[in-house]
Amino acid sequence: PMNGIFSYYEPRYDYGLFLERIGRIDDSIMIFEEITAEERHLSSAERRANRKWFSLAKEKLRETV
Repeated sequence: PMNGIFSYYEPRYDYGLFLERIGRIDDSIMIFEEITAEERHLSSAERRANRKWFSLAKEKLRETV
């Protein structure tokens, strides 16, 4: 499933953008929060590999506040 933890960051981020576009802001925020919360549990190599998605998710959260 796409909402599996610790994986699928790009499709999950894209899904969050989709939810935002259709007006489901709370759901999109939840997706972005889940992505950013997982970052601290990953190894440094995994964080580096997925840095783009963590940064973009954090940026979206800053926009919604």
